Amino acid sequence: MKSNSNHVLIAGAIWVVLMAIGEALTFIDIYPTVGSEFAEDSDFIFTFLTRLGIPVFAFVVSGIAYAVLRWRTNDIDDVGEHIRGTGHIPRVWVGVTGALALFVMVYPGLTGVAELRDIGYDYGFGDAVEGGRNVATTEAVVLNVTGFRWAWTVEYEGTDISLTGAEEMVLPVDRQIWVRINSTDVLHSFWVPAFRQKIDVIPGRTTELTFTPIETGNFAEDAAYRLQCAELCGRDHTFMMMPVAVVEQQEFEDWLGRKSGGK
Repeated sequence: MKSNSNHVLIAGAIWVVLMAIGEALTFIDIYPTVGSEFAEDSDFIFTFLTRLGIPVFAFVVSGIAYAVLRWRTNDIDDVGEHIRGTGHIPRVWVGVTGALALFVMVYPGLTGVAELRDIGYDYGFGDAVEGGRNVATTEAVVLNVTGFRWAWTVEYEGTDISLTGAEEMVLPVDRQIWVRINSTDVLHSFWVPAFRQKIDVIPGRTTELTFTPIETGNFAEDAAYRLQCAELCGRDHTFMMMPVAVVEQQEFEDWLGRKSGGK
């Protein structure tokens, strides 16, 4: 019994060390630029789930690592003691991990989905949420985006402006952007890293997404400002990218005037 207790204590010590290292690493900022109102929430959710998962992952790794180091052998005929899955440890393991799974299903699972729909996701399965932010306001910049192998076309509704390929998509800061997205061929995915939000681009279906940029920036200075296809779509998928610039409102208005020929 004493020997078994020692094994548990040593494995437990390894677990605590690994867990402490893992939790400390979560305080390092590894995220791209926070460019939209949702990006900060997205980063929080990812960090929160990582911190919940680290103790479980470290527990499994510490047990396996200690067993491999302590009882390793080159004798293929050496059979270790059979361990049955009974006792307090398996019960506690099932109880704790089960409780964690149920918890994350509710928060940030169901609560996160509700918040995403409120700030503007519409997967085409119903009407927009009346009275919520899922309805484009009259001040919103409406973009009609088409994905095709292997580029994007962006049209600014109410203007004659149409951008394709490597042309820069310019957006105003602190103003709602409403995007309607279609595909002419295969499945693509609309994703701007600085905004965090992503949605599938599906042939034969219009998907919609809204976001509000909160920081100015451009692709030349920050690679997070780019429209990137995030769904493997064929040979040149990697190059299916369009630079994005977020500018002040007056600069955006001036850009619209220049692009539309001053009309």
